[in-house]
Amino acid sequence: VLVPEKRLLAQTWDWHPQTEDILTFIEIEPKHGERILMLAESGIIGKFGINSSGLGLMLTILFAPVANIGIPVHLLLRRILESSSTAEAMSAITALPRGSTASLTFCDRSGDWRMLELADQEILEIEDDGTGLVHSNHYLSEKDPKESALPASHTRVVKAKSLYRQAAEAGIPGLMKLLSNRDGGAESICRAYGQGKLFEVG
Repeated sequence: VLVPEKRLLAQTWDWHPQTEDILTFIEIEPKHGERILMLAESGIIGKFGINSSGLGLMLTILFAPVANIGIPVHLLLRRILESSSTAEAMSAITALPRGSTASLTFCDRSGDWRMLELADQEILEIEDDGTGLVHSNHYLSEKDPKESALPASHTRVVKAKSLYRQAAEAGIPGLMKLLSNRDGGAESICRAYGQGKLFEVG
């Protein structure tokens, strides 16, 4: 969930129950460049986070065919977090070789934002259609993304959009309430493990 006018980003993390024990906050303080606070599984070089310039980053996993070899997505995430602005992050993304599938949402201190979908080498930008800036585990850019969607992904987006405006107005408590929503059981935004495709991911 992204609320650019308030510079707020928030998302759930529900990769696999066994990885909860290795989930940690990582502080990176280089001699030069951005200081980074990152949430990641131990050993991961880049994932969700925020840096000292106020640039925040979120990730959701997507599935699609990949034919090219490119920089691993976690290295790409780290490079974004080393950027001082959304514009710098975009320049880095376009300059690097890509061959992965993921949704990346990031916003800087000024409120400048991007919601991107990586499909192998292609970069697809999601525009603000006025219904709420939310993403889940399918390509929003596809007209019929049945193959790329994890179970209940479409339902979760629809529900999140219905709650978005009220949540955005309430700020952090509103986003926490939206992401904690359990209406609909297996179709809910905050759902139990074991309901995903290939992984225990929601």
